[in-house]
Amino acid sequence: MATHKEEFNRALLSAIDEGKGYLVLPEFHEWFHDNVFGYHARTIAEFLNNIRWSIFEYLKPEYERSFERIDPNPMYRYRFPPEITHPVAKEMYWDLMNMVRSAPYFPRFSVNDIFKSQY
Repeated sequence: MATHKEEFNRALLSAIDEGKGYLVLPEFHEWFHDNVFGYHARTIAEFLNNIRWSIFEYLKPEYERSFERIDPNPMYRYRFPPEITHPVAKEMYWDLMNMVRSAPYFPRFSVNDIFKSQY
């Protein structure tokens, strides 16, 4: 008797009817919900975290240039670049700089290479 995996592989290579499709559903679910996504979730998390850290590091010098404490402490403001004149653009700049005030929540991390070598 063929295993679900063998049946699944055969189904991929030929047109399947509803009966065969039903038989391979457990294997399909295991591979695409338990194995593949679980396998890639770590790597996806690492990539997203690296993107977040890169954005933070890119914007940090601009934040340091523009941030200014004012009295009474802890008040602050941002010195807008001269090119930013529209009120909406100033609001967007303010929000962006506020996001750069603190580092990302998760430290940089690297997923073991074994989780990047398959699929």
